[in-house]
Amino acid sequence: MNPDRTVRTARWSEADGVLLLRSVATAMVRLGEAGDPGTASAVPYPEEAQRALNATVLTCLLLKARPPESLPELVEWGGPPPPHNRSRINN
Repeated sequence: MNPDRTVRTARWSEADGVLLLRSVATAMVRLGEAGDPGTASAVPYPEEAQRALNATVLTCLLLKARPPESLPELVEWGGPPPPHNRSRINN
């Protein structure tokens, strides 16, 4: 293996999760201020919202997870669970 080509593995820490959560939460607040966060219809999106989407996509790619395809999908991820899952969470 070429020593100049090091393979990096993604490592996830609680601190990373806190930073990403803060970024997404800030995005939701800014989207709420700009309009309906459920539709993410404010175009262009607030800077914080685009930054949160970028960070989420990068994190998903590093962790080999499917990223959200759009800001509305990221908003959907942060929404309440589908009705069939709510009883399990509340019990």
